[in-house]
Amino acid sequence: MTSLAAEARSGSPAVASGLVELPNFVGVRQAQSEWCWAAAAASIYNYFAVHAEPPRDKRSQCFFVDRQFRGIGACFKENTPGDCTTRRCFNPAANKPGHLNYELQLDGLLTAQINCDGTDQMGHWDLKLHHGGFDALEIKAAIDGGCPIALRLLLRVENGQPISHFLVIVGYDLASLDFFKIWDPNRGFRYLSLEELVFSYGPLEQKYLTQQSPPRPSPNVLNDTNKQSPTSLDYEVDITHPTAIGDDVNYGAMTFLRNNNPNGLVPTLHFDGDGPWLRLGVVKDAFTGATAGSPDINDRCELRDEKIPLGTALWYSFDIRAEDGFPAVDARCVCAQIKAPYYDADGGSPLFALRIDRGRYVATVEHLYETKDVTFVGGSEISSHVTPYQSADLCQDAIRAFDHHIFGNSKADFKELQVRVLLATDRGGLPAHLENEFLSCTDLVHVHHGHPLPDNIFTWWRFIVRVAPTRVKDEDGVLELAIVDPTDGVERLIARATGEFGHAGDLNPASNTGPVPGQGLQYFKIGPYRDKWKIWGAAPAAIQVRNIKRGYWARGAELREHLAKR
Repeated sequence: MTSLAAEARSGSPAVASGLVELPNFVGVRQAQSEWCWAAAAASIYNYFAVHAEPPRDKRSQCFFVDRQFRGIGACFKENTPGDCTTRRCFNPAANKPGHLNYELQLDGLLTAQINCDGTDQMGHWDLKLHHGGFDALEIKAAIDGGCPIALRLLLRVENGQPISHFLVIVGYDLASLDFFKIWDPNRGFRYLSLEELVFSYGPLEQKYLTQQSPPRPSPNVLNDTNKQSPTSLDYEVDITHPTAIGDDVNYGAMTFLRNNNPNGLVPTLHFDGDGPWLRLGVVKDAFTGATAGSPDINDRCELRDEKIPLGTALWYSFDIRAEDGFPAVDARCVCAQIKAPYYDADGGSPLFALRIDRGRYVATVEHLYETKDVTFVGGSEISSHVTPYQSADLCQDAIRAFDHHIFGNSKADFKELQVRVLLATDRGGLPAHLENEFLSCTDLVHVHHGHPLPDNIFTWWRFIVRVAPTRVKDEDGVLELAIVDPTDGVERLIARATGEFGHAGDLNPASNTGPVPGQGLQYFKIGPYRDKWKIWGAAPAAIQVRNIKRGYWARGAELREHLAKR
């Protein structure tokens, strides 16, 4: 017979006095009134972390608050697993309700999210049928398998808004299956029947089944793009079967993050004679509750994919058209972009952007530009690469650019380390309002131009973007932009560019102004992104998208290697 101590070490349930419970489950008390979700997330994560092979480091509830509400800062002291309630280090400004299911999913701990409405439902992750209610046998099976179950209950409704609370079931009564041991992040452990549970808190809203997350690859594997399987990078976004994750909407490989899209309309699915398409739009005051996505300066309605190591050679293709009535104003609205680091590690700048400016397509790329590219003479910054634009003839072999870098007096003062380059326009050339923006020429990017961008933004066009970003500091990457004409199905090259696309990080820590080498990330976004200017007016700016795909670009990796050998 297995001893109680051995069962505890293995993660199997412990049995004592008729109670079957998870061994060594240490609950985390919520540090602030709205943090039951974060404390529940920390409780579940830490339980699995202790029983993982090998064990993982524990996390504080502040970790989950910081992850869900970037930029606020959950903790005034170091973010370590400790008792925030006694250290009094929490930030009152971060006292916000959040989504437990989102945190469990990010860490691979969620197997099913079931609405407790009494109906049978299929789990989106485990693909099993679950009863949409309080199922004692399901709870028994989960505890016997060493997995807690989380509950969301409706406490009350205030001003039309539901106020919910999260609990974690960690044990059951072996004799009756009617009493359960519950961790309440606000009150501690409780031993309640189902009747007492509902009476004490309120009706059940959702239950979350959990699992031990699979082991993660080592950092060396994650950061070595040569070890990635090309087929593992492929995806095709299924816009017809979205999954709600709290307020977010997941489409498989891409997700609409509600809190990251200020004034973004929730994506909607539509059909016409050519099949399904997704409407992505922004409009003034559509959603004012966002705390991420720069809500004070931007409007967004974007789908984004997962971040992957910088330097991964990929192609993206998507069909896009602007909605009738799209505002034609002297301002940019980015429709699709590939983000990469230039002075940060989080992929913060658009390596590539497809924009609509005054009702016309414009495409740009950004190249790395550093102090080693300039000299300082008599208090002036003089560059041999980025020079003032006077005319197309005087640009010679250089490309027209927007010089928006800012150099400071020390490494810590660097804010912008890139120059935006005009990659392509339609047959009309640069829109008039951009003549006063692209006032430089750069020879740090080389562009071969093919066909112009489409003149009509209201017709379906398939865009193909192929990119092999910079993988090693000071080496060039390569990017291609092409379209497929819907009338004949023929692919036409718009432009091919080479340059240092993205900051791969300097090996010398003393001079590195970007991410740690090997830790830079890139990712793709599609959907309108615009500055919050009055010029847009009150009309929506919406685009329609479909057929979003990604795959490995082997030829791009070869071209990049060829450039490195020159």
